Amino acid sequence: MRLRVLFLLALAVAVPAAAMADTSTPGFQLQADGLLFGPLGELPSQHSARMSDMFANGGGFAITATVGLTRRWAAGLRVASYRSTKDGQFEFLDFATPAGLSLPAGAGPYTIERELELLPIHALLQYRRPLAARLEWQAEGGAGLISTIDHMSLVSRDGSGTLASISGYQKDASWTVGTALALQAPGNLDVVASARYIGTFSGDGAVWMQSDDPSFTNWTLGLRYPHNTH
Repeated sequence: MRLRVLFLLALAVAVPAAAMADTSTPGFQLQADGLLFGPLGELPSQHSARMSDMFANGGGFAITATVGLTRRWAAGLRVASYRSTKDGQFEFLDFATPAGLSLPAGAGPYTIERELELLPIHALLQYRRPLAARLEWQAEGGAGLISTIDHMSLVSRDGSGTLASISGYQKDASWTVGTALALQAPGNLDVVASARYIGTFSGDGAVWMQSDDPSFTNWTLGLRYPHNTH
């Protein structure tokens, strides 16, 4: 009888303690990612050219800071930077000749070297759910700004030099959605693999026009500290 009472007392203490541990709110976490990105969408201002035809896939990095709001929800901020370069051949028509260049209709083809740099900054809301003892699934959405630099150089047909170099800078409102899997690792870390989509609300500017639809995919792999899997 005494053992039964002691067992019930221990159970009465252990169950609430376990429940409190399971419902604890995660604290501050910092995540560093390496990433690959790809351009999507079309550019009606460039005669409906596809983004992937004008810009290449590229790489970069991202830093994310989050703090728990509840057991399942966290808020955060992500700053990323990525870049790509693409070479190709281009023949300019009158309507496509960049400002400042004096080229006859049909001039070319010229070698074109195009570089795209992106700096997205997004405030985030994340939903996290454990899938197994050391595995966690995550979904997120966010909004912010994305800064774009488009640098283009024209090289002479004989390769003897650069004919012109033009850069454009633009800042637009943007949004992001994504999903991720986090696996608890040694050293109080999580290994996090994720996929994201970034869309923009582009206006008329030096890189995009209001009719354009520039968007980007991100695939990332990184480390988060401290871990928060269950």
